[in-house]
Amino acid sequence: MHIYSWPTLLRVTGQVFRLLSNRKLKDPSRESWNRQPLSAEELQKAEDIWIRIYQSKYFSKELLYFQSKKKAWRPAMVSHLDLFLDIDGIIRSKRRLQNATMDDSAKHPVLIPKNSTIAKLIITSVHEQVAHYGT
Repeated sequence: MHIYSWPTLLRVTGQVFRLLSNRKLKDPSRESWNRQPLSAEELQKAEDIWIRIYQSKYFSKELLYFQSKKKAWRPAMVSHLDLFLDIDGIIRSKRRLQNATMDDSAKHPVLIPKNSTIAKLIITSVHEQVAHYGT
């Protein structure tokens, strides 16, 4: 599967979930279907889904630790990066910015697997957004 860009992946994923939501309305005429542009909330939901997919693929031990009731064995990465599972089920880090006065999503960065497709897509997207600054 070839994915062209992070924003494209998020828009397509958002559209798929929108279609599934519209289909649940069981409106044969489709008049009640949501045809508005995707909302920021829908795009965030798509981003969260892809992050959880990649985290489950690359960080299964860490997720198992967070989901287990017994916390006897702690993966090294959890300790080194002071990781926690947020309310959306996404692994984040509490390091360094914990006491900063900024939004929680900025204070607690998401753990992204290095050298993964998702990392490459996000890095490329940010690089293009800042107009290749620094190259």
